[in-house]
Amino acid sequence: MPRIDFSDLPDHGRLWVFPASRRLSLDESARLLSEADVFLDGWAAHGAPLVSGRVMVEGHFLLVGVDEDAEAPSGCSIDALVNRLTELGQEQGVTLVEHAPVWYRKGDTVCAVSRPEFRARVAAGDVDLDDPAVGAPGWGPRTARPGVVAREGLFPGPGLTSLGTDLSPT
Repeated sequence: MPRIDFSDLPDHGRLWVFPASRRLSLDESARLLSEADVFLDGWAAHGAPLVSGRVMVEGHFLLVGVDEDAEAPSGCSIDALVNRLTELGQEQGVTLVEHAPVWYRKGDTVCAVSRPEFRARVAAGDVDLDDPAVGAPGWGPRTARPGVVAREGLFPGPGLTSLGTDLSPT
């Protein structure tokens, strides 16, 4: 049983966040999740099945997590995941594999900007340091784990100030 419910993944598991370039409709999300399930059902590292789960968050973010204690993903298995999600995005007319933007929430809106633009918006006061962000400096594998995201959400508070990162323009 390699694929499990995302909320059953351990806190210390590994997480990948695949942001869609636009909000997906419910039908598009369902189709994407169905195709992701087919991939995850057969996902393996050197022939060993990977215990993994996925969830769609706010129609914008496909999260894929793996229990590294059960079996650690290999470079080739990670490449296979990224390649398949790139294909699935192309089939749906969205980009899913784009790691350069910073995604942040402003009220009910999810915004995506480049890192330099993000720093400029912080400097201009357009982004409050209490606004939750994904991909901001300081947000990454050590701060994003499947079990934590399942409990607290992708945009947990108290926001950017909790990252302990200097966001001043450079």
